This record gives sequence, C-alpha cells and structure tokens, in this order.
Amino acid sequence: MSCSFSEYITNSPSRKHGIDLQTEQSIRRKTVKILLTAGSILKLPQTTIAKAITLFHKYYLVKSFINEDQIEVAKAVLFLSSKVGNKIRKVGDIVTVFYYILNSNILPIGEDYWNQKDNLILKEQQVLKALVFETQIILPYKYLLNYCYLLRLKKEFVQTAVNILNDSYYSTLCCFFKAHEIAM
Repeated sequence: MSCSFSEYITNSPSRKHGIDLQTEQSIRRKTVKILLTAGSILKLPQTTIAKAITLFHKYYLVKSFINEDQIEVAKAVLFLSSKVGNKIRKVGDIVTVFYYILNSNILPIGEDYWNQKDNLILKEQQVLKALVFETQIILPYKYLLNYCYLLRLKKEFVQTAVNILNDSYYSTLCCFFKAHEIAM
C-alpha cells in the first residue's frame, strides 16, 4: 500500500483506468465534504471523521474510482472509524444520514434500506481487506497542539492552525506524510 507521492500522481489505480489527476482530486474533495457533513450530523468527534477521511484516501491509493462507488466506501470508512475510535454509530444511522444528505432530505424505506445496510457491512469487509486491516491511524492534532503550546501561540493562531489542518484532509497529504510532519 505504500507508494510515494510522485508514484501516486502518475500511477494510481484510477490513473491506470483513465481518470486524470484533477478528476480524481475533485471526486476526493466532494466525498470528503460528504464525510464531514455525515460525521457532523452523527455528532462524531473531528478525530473520528479525520480517521474516516484518512481511511478513504488510503483505500483509493490501492483501488480505482472506476471500480468502486466512493459513497459506499465513504459509508464503510465512517462506520469503521466510529468503531475504531470507540464512538460507534449504528449501521442504520449511517445509512439514514447518507441517504438524507444525498437525496434531498428523503429517508430510505423498505427493502432499499435493508439492502443499503447489508451493502455497508460488505463494503466494510472489502475496505478492511484492501487496507490489510491497518486501521490504527495517528492523527496530527496532538502534535500540532503540543507545538502551539511550546511556542506559546495565542488562541486565535492555534485555531487557525487547526483549521488549516482540517482543510488538509481534502487532499491526500495524510497518506504521504507522518502525523508529526503534517503538524509542523
């Protein structure tokens, strides 16, 4: 699963299937926005959402956007990160929230609802397999806050730094650099 940034730029699975870098980045940004919205509605901590986004980005370092539905993957990584982070949300809650976000406030009913729940569980297994069960993610937040404390930065500077860190999750930065490097 480890590849360099330059290898990703030129040789990602999506690139091999004809998706250019700009299109791939656009898909990633749109899906990250959906993950942030879903995580917020589910009242998940920012760290749990950041782990889900990192898992999403890592998944698509080994899989192509052509072969995989990014929304199904997003549901699975949010569910998985909620379990890993001990902030577990029910499968049905995740299905309902994603359906609500994507379908103009309409909620799933009947067989569609049960199929989506089943698909989420199956996709979670596929994500785990693709990531070789590597779900422990070290986030840069604690490093960033420690650096800010050591530098005795004012609260507004710390908030700006955290906002910049949050914005970095729209990119694949979290896949190519260690947490303490991102925090610097």
